[in-house]
Amino acid sequence: MLLLLSLVVASFFLALCRGGELASSSWRKPNITISLEDRISIASAAIETAISKLGPDAQFDGQSLGYAGQLYSQMAEFDIATNQTKYEDTLKAFFLKAPHRSSNFSDILCVNHLWIRHCMLTLYSLDFALAYGHAGAMAYAAYKDQVFLDYAIQSWWFGRTYTLTSPQAASGKTDIKNFTVISECQDITMVGGTFWNNALDDATVGCLATGNFLVLSALLAEATSDPMYRQAAIDSANFIKDHLLNGFYQVQDAIGVQSYNAGLVIEGLSVVHSVTGDAATLSLLNDIVNATIPNPTWQQSNGVLTNGDLYLPRGLSTLYTRGVIPSIQDDIGHYIAVQFNAVTDLATANGTNIYGNSWVGPPNTTFDPFHQINALEALVSAISLRNDSDASTVPAPSPTPTESGIAPSPPQHSPQHSSDLKSIIIGAVLGVVALTGVAATSIWVVGRRRRRSKSESMRVSRVNPFGIWYNFRHRGKRSGGALGEAPGPRVAKNAPVVPVPRRAHVQPVAAPSAQNSAPMPQPPINLPTEELVRILNERLQGQNWDEEEAPPDYPV
Repeated sequence: MLLLLSLVVASFFLALCRGGELASSSWRKPNITISLEDRISIASAAIETAISKLGPDAQFDGQSLGYAGQLYSQMAEFDIATNQTKYEDTLKAFFLKAPHRSSNFSDILCVNHLWIRHCMLTLYSLDFALAYGHAGAMAYAAYKDQVFLDYAIQSWWFGRTYTLTSPQAASGKTDIKNFTVISECQDITMVGGTFWNNALDDATVGCLATGNFLVLSALLAEATSDPMYRQAAIDSANFIKDHLLNGFYQVQDAIGVQSYNAGLVIEGLSVVHSVTGDAATLSLLNDIVNATIPNPTWQQSNGVLTNGDLYLPRGLSTLYTRGVIPSIQDDIGHYIAVQFNAVTDLATANGTNIYGNSWVGPPNTTFDPFHQINALEALVSAISLRNDSDASTVPAPSPTPTESGIAPSPPQHSPQHSSDLKSIIIGAVLGVVALTGVAATSIWVVGRRRRRSKSESMRVSRVNPFGIWYNFRHRGKRSGGALGEAPGPRVAKNAPVVPVPRRAHVQPVAAPSAQNSAPMPQPPINLPTEELVRILNERLQGQNWDEEEAPPDYPV
């Protein structure tokens, strides 16, 4: 028994030592086996294909303007990952051509309903508008050109207009909505929530808008060190934590959970932690990642996302390149590698550089900006991963890139095997310690019980743990003290106790006094049964017979 208990304890401590491992043996191709140059070439070809589909206004013809803004971000991300300025001038030109630059990059909202595309010319979607802010912030991080920072700030102020502040929550009024704003929901402040669109009567505050504003605020806080952006990011993060996070640390807008919501929050919290170093932010981020990676809602059993997603790869790439959670760094790299290999193997036909929406196949040869941009994020994210020519080993990416932008090659041995060996050793040591503790405790308990038994045999107990109903219960009768039943008969402190038949000595319930310590006479045997019952009841109750009270049940 002690050996089994020690093994359980050792297994528990071993699990703690190995905590944070998310990678699954069922994942499809979790390693990068092609060179960095090939990955750069693949991502560059996909970006060039998307650029070739842009019109004279640097937009995708007939599509929501937000898709172009997301492409701009990926162009800057590509240059950051490859440590170059390939797209700097192109992005400057694209921003100047954007037809909605003067309206803070806000765009009409177009939705597909029953296969009919419907655009609401007066309704703007905040997440698409903030895409240009993200692109400006990423371009500034890549090129350090003030013009891109100005674009990001312009977009941020537009998002700020639709984000609830403390004064607005307190007054219940905002200039952009025609209804009274509630200050709290379930006694938790609504500060930090961003309205999804600009409709005067639409009160929807969702994760796409709030998450995008969180990310943009965090990026600007990092770029400028301005406490205004820092506080805005914290408010958005708190709103998501308090209102959009369920009990399983899954990010959701309504009943369902989506991978893109989780990706946005992971990206935002990764940057927030880089800015603040806050331990609570890190803990929350770790919980969300651990709830997101294994979630079967949006992926196959082999780890491949069923449908393309821009935000989850981007969020995990941000987490990975910053090395925010070293304990799961390798696993995040594996997961990104799974998506990269799926996109290049299953979501595109050879030589087309066009990617479909399904990352599990079959490939699509018809260009769609939404599908292409989703796949592009997986391609760009994989640039920062290490190459590992041996698919049977697990790569160990460095938390920070080198000055050249190329991560150093992995060591010859498998870091995962070393990690496993360390975990086993630590678990074994803790198991031995636990076994020793259990054995010592058991010896102490046994010795204590023996000493207690010996001492009790030499003295009179002041407590009878069973009472008068003990014999009846062990004869198959139910005790009056059972759960849900009336309690058994009461015994007065100074009442004499009737001895149980056939037992010479019965311990008293309380220590006898001098006046009632004399032996009790045997009950008369010639009295009628009813009289015997009356006498017994009076002695047990310590009071006179109550004709209205039924006597307790006695065994026959």
